[in-house]
Parts: sequence; C-alpha cells; structure tokens
Amino acid sequence: MLFYHKNKIIDNKKLIKTFEEEIWDLVEISNTIIVLMKVPFDRSQSYNKSHNVYALNKEGDILWQIDPKNKANDSSYTWINKRGDKLFVNDFSCFRYEVDLKSGEFIGKPQFTK
Repeated sequence: MLFYHKNKIIDNKKLIKTFEEEIWDLVEISNTIIVLMKVPFDRSQSYNKSHNVYALNKEGDILWQIDPKNKANDSSYTWINKRGDKLFVNDFSCFRYEVDLKSGEFIGKPQFTK
C-alpha cells in the first residue's frame, strides 16, 4: 500500500523516498508516483519550491520535476488529479494543465478554472 507521512513516501512498509519539504498529496498512475509538495510560504521560493510536482518510479528515483517553460505565470501548484491514465495539475492562479506522464511537459493549452 502506497502512502505518505509528512515528507516520506512509503510503499508496503518500505521507505522509498524522503523529501526536504512536506508532501501535500500523491497519486499513482501507471506505476508512476506523482507527488505534490507543500510550498513554504514563509520564505523565498526557489525553482524547486515553486515547481512543486515530481514524478517518481517505484524505487523512489525522480523521473522529472514539472517544467514551467510553457507556463505564462510562475505560481506554484495546488492540486493534482488523475483521470484514468491522465494527469492534471492546477496552479495558484486557477489554471489547469494536462501533464505528460513521461516527460512532465504540458499537453495542450491550460484551462482557466475560476
């Protein structure tokens, strides 16, 4: 059973990854673990802190960190969701993006959700 506690990901009672920051949420899609990290609002945000979605394999290796190249704004992510084998993320500016599971790149145009 895959779950997280604070900054650790555990699968079948085995620790597979420890992050510096706390985990906000995770989902598993096609043997890929998608992790949404909490963003520390009390200090300046580096690239790693504001682009807070990662993909890991079952061994805990990071496959990618979400890439903001196609993003019009630089806000952090607040939500992850799977629909079948598709990954969607929402950011703080109320945009929803579909994300390619293999690369972490955005698919298509974002949707404004507010």
